[in-house]
Amino acid sequence: MDQDRIIETSLLAGKIMLQSGAETTRVEDTMERLITKAAGTPRSQQTYTYVTVNGIFAKIDSGQTSFVRIDHRDHNLDKVSKVNQISRSYAEGKISWQEVTLALEALEKEEMSIPLYLKLLCTSTLSGSIMLILGGAFIDLPAAMLAGLVSYIVLLIIMEFCSSSFFK
Repeated sequence: MDQDRIIETSLLAGKIMLQSGAETTRVEDTMERLITKAAGTPRSQQTYTYVTVNGIFAKIDSGQTSFVRIDHRDHNLDKVSKVNQISRSYAEGKISWQEVTLALEALEKEEMSIPLYLKLLCTSTLSGSIMLILGGAFIDLPAAMLAGLVSYIVLLIIMEFCSSSFFK
């Protein structure tokens, strides 16, 4: 199999995972599982992946080192789980490389669909819960929930109008 295709698909898997909140060691393990199975070689010094919170490096044998920069991160552990399942299915021989590539491309386009009202409800509930955990009184619960709700709404407004990656 072409090394460039192997690297490209494994970088896509790593990108999806890292953008979805996976830890770097899990991303490296998944990418190495894909690369070693596709290349038909055991893990070695010549095949490596290196993952940081801002980027992913990958290389096979004497080929070029490829890099993907990660600018946006979110929390979608469902995607992390799906990428892991795809890589494990491939490592076990249950699916082909073509199926891996198609599944990852479809997964990359998949949007997390949590309704706004549910995000607002969870934000206010979390704010109230944290206040109680830190020793607050039940009488302060509505104020803490409202403060969390307003803070989240302000964040959403800032994210809508500000292009800075700090808020995204």
